[in-house]
Amino acid sequence: KGKVTYVAPFKKKETGSYGYGAYIHPDEGWGGVEIIYTGSCMDDPKSCGPEEEEFKKRAYKLISSVKFLNKNEAKK
Repeated sequence: KGKVTYVAPFKKKETGSYGYGAYIHPDEGWGGVEIIYTGSCMDDPKSCGPEEEEFKKRAYKLISSVKFLNKNEAKK
């Protein structure tokens, strides 16, 4: 739909953080957007919320919401 999206999950054991990194760019033209969607568990990972699948759904909802304007839309 007018854009190319690259997404990858990550986990950092030393800080307890986890999430998704994404780079999105338009099919045509130049530029792009980088998104880092993170969460962290300071204590027992089992006590953290939301659950992994819910966290993934939230990340993908945010990432997929990015839209690029074409030249005509940007001038309005």
